[in-house]
Amino acid sequence: MGSLCMRGWHAVEYALHRDRLTTPRVRKNGRQVPCSWDEGIERAAGGLRDVIEKHGPEKIAFIGSTRCSNEDNYLMTKLARAVIGTSNVDAGGRLDFFPILDAVEEAGGGAEATLERIEAADMLFVIGSDLSGSSPMAASRVFRALERHAELVVVDPRPTALANLAHHHLRVYPGTDRYWMRGMMACLIRAGRTDPRFGPLAKSLSHFSLPHAQEVCQVPLTTMETVAERLARARKAVFMLGTGIHKHGEATRHTVHDLVRLSWITGHMGTQGSGIMVVGGDNNTQGAWDMGMSRHRNESFPGPPEGKPDQGMDYAQVIDALLSGELRALYVMGDDLPASQNPLREALSTLDLLVVQDIFRNDLTDLATVVFPASSSFERAGSFTNLERRVQWFGPILDPLENTRPDWDILGSLARSLNSDFLFQDVSEVTDEIASQVPRYRDIDSARLKKAFNGILCAAAGEREPQNGILASQENEMVPAPSPGGEFPLLLLSGRDPSTWGTGNRSSRITLLAREATPATLHLHPDDAKSLGVKQGSKVRTVWSSGMIETPAALSEDVPRGLAYMPTQRVDGAFPLRPKRTLPVRIETC
Repeated sequence: MGSLCMRGWHAVEYALHRDRLTTPRVRKNGRQVPCSWDEGIERAAGGLRDVIEKHGPEKIAFIGSTRCSNEDNYLMTKLARAVIGTSNVDAGGRLDFFPILDAVEEAGGGAEATLERIEAADMLFVIGSDLSGSSPMAASRVFRALERHAELVVVDPRPTALANLAHHHLRVYPGTDRYWMRGMMACLIRAGRTDPRFGPLAKSLSHFSLPHAQEVCQVPLTTMETVAERLARARKAVFMLGTGIHKHGEATRHTVHDLVRLSWITGHMGTQGSGIMVVGGDNNTQGAWDMGMSRHRNESFPGPPEGKPDQGMDYAQVIDALLSGELRALYVMGDDLPASQNPLREALSTLDLLVVQDIFRNDLTDLATVVFPASSSFERAGSFTNLERRVQWFGPILDPLENTRPDWDILGSLARSLNSDFLFQDVSEVTDEIASQVPRYRDIDSARLKKAFNGILCAAAGEREPQNGILASQENEMVPAPSPGGEFPLLLLSGRDPSTWGTGNRSSRITLLAREATPATLHLHPDDAKSLGVKQGSKVRTVWSSGMIETPAALSEDVPRGLAYMPTQRVDGAFPLRPKRTLPVRIETC
């Protein structure tokens, strides 16, 4: 509410950078050439019509952006589903935050904690996030809570800056969060700290092996017992989840569901002052999810393709479909798809149609059939939804760069060229449609937003109740922890550099952030480095089942033995196509 982190204070500089795109471009005879807006729109519309006619709408995919506004993402979802007839629409948040939001919502937990609740809490759990890098505003509220003598629990394999301030640092082994969560639940159940409605869950956990949980997750049993008891006694507790809780496939869902169970049985779900918050992400990760950019949100979004399944391809499946040749057209708005690397680069170059709208030239725009130059958020109006689901209106503070257009306006022009009824003349009209069509945004129209200096919180779900049998017997689902060994003997952890956004397309064009950004480096424990023959500063190759990266190495005892750590950053000017979750790797000297 009126606060900015270092990235926010200096962000306007990238909007003034000389590298901005200023002219639509189309590909002719294998080369991109400048064109008029009308020609570019018609080329994109014609290409989409051709693919629909020859291959069907299911061969087209749309990728939105967690950095674009609610209005931009709403119209892209509507264009894909109601005009083109495909449910293949998602955003890059699918690789980290969207699965967490999906799982919290499915369990009836709802990510409804606010920054004010953090500051007023008696107990704070920070799980899988170094807030100083991923969410400085949430970190500042944690610091204020600590000044009020709140109790802090940090769950992270590494001793991060926040972990060094924690009353309890659970140095959990990666991928084993469910064991400490279930361990704490079992401790409370055996101590008689739950009410009768949790009977089925209590029964299923009555034989849960606490010694085995301690062995697997490497959190001492005494710590589990102490923290569980403190949590049950706390009046107000907030759980903050970061991408460190993101696992492969269904494991994320099951892990988040166990956390929701823990919050229910300790009385911190559906109560005033407590709750869950998903921290980190981009400026509009929550808003993009709310606008239907997550395929799991499409069932409640207006205009599903008639006779088509609601859930199309997600972001990762789109990449797989590109690599297999299944897709024939792709429309990308403001996303950092890693187009510099083969085989993805080759797959993109063979599409019948690739449309990209962005503010800077990048590897993806260079491959595009049609390129649209978009206005930055400093040159237009619209709304964003922050991590506490606060919807905030923003207006232009810079004159629009000549010949650029807002994303929502580009999408509207394309839809009209496809004979749809997108008749929006002003972004406020899109905001008003969102207020009438998206349940959580009911009545949050443009007139209200423009008057609300501190924004408007999305409607909470009222008195929450556990959903989808979340408190029923849970005797299944325990997925083995990641097991490095053999060809890949180490586990690689991902992180985030405080000075870098995503792939650095924007932050690298901001003087202060570019200066403060740290180079991509692999961090190893000295003992592991010695056994591998790796020295400080030497170049190493990190290899996993589907790729590799070469970077310098740094030795640090902050990294536990058997693990490695690398922030997600550019490597030799390119963004590596690698999973953001923990994965087994091997390290080779170069």
